[in-house]
Amino acid sequence: MRIGLTMHVVKTTKYYEPRDAISHNWFDLLQSWNYTPVLIPNKVNKLTSYLQTLSLDGLILTGGNDLCPELAGHSEWKITDTAPLRDDMELQLLKHAEEQEMPVFGVCRGLQIINCFLGGRLVKVDPEIHVAKNHGVKFQGDPWKNIFGSRAKVNSYHNYGISSGSLAEKLNPCAFDDNGLIEAAVHQSLPIMGCMWHPEREQQKTGQIEMVVKRLLTGKVC
Repeated sequence: MRIGLTMHVVKTTKYYEPRDAISHNWFDLLQSWNYTPVLIPNKVNKLTSYLQTLSLDGLILTGGNDLCPELAGHSEWKITDTAPLRDDMELQLLKHAEEQEMPVFGVCRGLQIINCFLGGRLVKVDPEIHVAKNHGVKFQGDPWKNIFGSRAKVNSYHNYGISSGSLAEKLNPCAFDDNGLIEAAVHQSLPIMGCMWHPEREQQKTGQIEMVVKRLLTGKVC
């Protein structure tokens, strides 16, 4: 299967030349699952036509870059690591995926933008718990609880998250941290889901996520 991967916008200090980048871990992970990773740049003219040439079976919205404050639902927030070009491109990708019922899996920022695209918003989280930390999560619902069991420990690298009150109406929560913040969610009727942790950074533990993604790609998540 051919899986599209979105990329992080990197603002170089030496050159005035914004660049797209992605961790090598994503290639290692997808190829270990026998999928073909296909990069999607953040600047594409006629995105729909471009996507048709790629013949994708699904999309992964990767992490990195914070959402612009307006998209996050808080225009008053001061956020520095934003990438408006990426926000716009990924919103177009989600619209295309929604129309075509293409499977989408969001990781960290990826789940955040899925939530905001569907009408939700973000909340600030405690960096002592969620930035470069590991913490427990508890699972509910199919396929997460059936695959992971009741609890697991995951990594965490985000300053913003999703609460029950800020979750889009079309998403169902599937995992929570011990403070009630949402760590995974699935669309009620479309093959769209995501998690707040980074499976590509812990490849020795990705068997369960692989099972979740395979179910997503075969339409067995709703």
